[in-house]
Amino acid sequence: MDEKLKGLDEKLDKVISEDDYFTEQDKRRIRNGIKNMKSGARAKRFNPLPAFLTAVSICAFLVILGGIAGKELGFFANEEPPEEIGPPLSLPKEEAVDMENFIWKRYTIETGQKEVHYQDIHGNTVIWSGSENVPDSGSFDFDLFEYNLKTQRFGETFQSEIAGELTDGQVNDDWITWVDSGTVDGEFEWRIYALNRSTNEKNLIRYSKQVAGYGNPHIVNPRLSLSTHNNLLTWVEPVAEEDKVAIQLYDLDTRELVTVDETTYFATFPQISDHYLVWSDFGGYEFAKYLLDRRQVDSRTANKFELMFPKVNDEYVVWQEKTETNETRLVVMLVEMPVEFAWKETEVFKGDINSFDIGEDFIIWESNQKIYVYSLVRKETKMIGEGEFPTIRGNMATWQMPKESGEDSVLQVVELKAPELTDVEYGAIINVDEFGERDLRIENEVETVLAREDLFEARLKDTLKGAYLNEEGIAVVDFQHFGELVGSLAWEDLGKLIPALNEAVFKNPKVNKIYYTFDGDYYLFVNWSELENVFLR
Repeated sequence: MDEKLKGLDEKLDKVISEDDYFTEQDKRRIRNGIKNMKSGARAKRFNPLPAFLTAVSICAFLVILGGIAGKELGFFANEEPPEEIGPPLSLPKEEAVDMENFIWKRYTIETGQKEVHYQDIHGNTVIWSGSENVPDSGSFDFDLFEYNLKTQRFGETFQSEIAGELTDGQVNDDWITWVDSGTVDGEFEWRIYALNRSTNEKNLIRYSKQVAGYGNPHIVNPRLSLSTHNNLLTWVEPVAEEDKVAIQLYDLDTRELVTVDETTYFATFPQISDHYLVWSDFGGYEFAKYLLDRRQVDSRTANKFELMFPKVNDEYVVWQEKTETNETRLVVMLVEMPVEFAWKETEVFKGDINSFDIGEDFIIWESNQKIYVYSLVRKETKMIGEGEFPTIRGNMATWQMPKESGEDSVLQVVELKAPELTDVEYGAIINVDEFGERDLRIENEVETVLAREDLFEARLKDTLKGAYLNEEGIAVVDFQHFGELVGSLAWEDLGKLIPALNEAVFKNPKVNKIYYTFDGDYYLFVNWSELENVFLR
């Protein structure tokens, strides 16, 4: 180690601990930079840091200690550390536009239609409802359009079978679903269709005359929501002869229809992920959660303010609400919040919110024709464009670009960057293939622990994906997400599992520190175990 670096830790701690000018993230990055200079390893994925970057880093720290540089100084030659924004968040400044850190690719789709509604996206497929006419033209019927981002070509166009309009389009790998609605013989009618993308077979899965109370004036359209992977579809429809609506769940593969719940709250809008179905109830002041794996309502939680349009991925739920001062805010919380933590929410944004959605790693919303995203891992907000009505599935997002009246509608599509590992302790995703060497000795010891009958009845057996060890003595033990196998946490078993795993991994004398992950995701394991998940020898 260079003699000039001796004692730099202590001097640095004194400087950054006494100066409020540095944020906690600045301090973490500075300390990590010192650590990396000592070890000769860069923070990102723990690869060796080239000599010239080490020299640049040393100079950077000397500048910091001299009081010459400000917060914009980072540890990489041409990379600024992202600004740490802690909730509650106000409207980001215009300079918060970020084209590099959050966006991989941008696409523009010239739709050729005057009006576009209800766009959805999955992978390379974008769908939307579109009309060649403007709203005041007297003819405002909507067809459903399909577009392939990879080939940059239009796919099939679907048209109404009842001289009405197609809306509520939803898409995943296997299905495209939509609602066909219009007036038939003087009565409003809707029909739900599903197209099997493999066979190109179109099925009518539900229509309003199947519902004895279909004339209920409170229901205009069923409001579809399609899960991303397990092919479950949800909607609302009237309850026969009652002033209620039913929340329906339909399995597109088995064609099984289940009534999940009934409510007198007609403004409810159920939303689905692969493991959860959520909706607002009791006048909008109650949050309801349904477990798809168990086919049962799991919880109902009262909210102080009217909770509007909750949306969910498999980790978080986000909703919009108005406070007692009539301000609108966007709120997010873990969808599985242990009872002892009560109702713990985070305010992501406060201001005018016209529409929002949640994907795998990001929340997206529109305020005053500007599109914002919030990274659930980085805890950052960035403005990424201008437009209206954003939607996101996975990390692919789309929205309508601003336009003048009478112009054709244009869709903007972006592929957002999934948060990657910059440092195991503060990042989320670990690329285990690039982390270190696979250690079979650790794997054998861990597999022995997972097969123990006194730990979750040996249900964790065969869930180990791999164990990896780098030159610094840091071990990453990666599992399949076994939360589903064990169900609700058995705290007694968890209390025995982690110490047993630690003992097994530390049998290798080279291990100094351990991280546990689910499918490479550090925070998934943290959220499941409710532990810090950093274990030192």
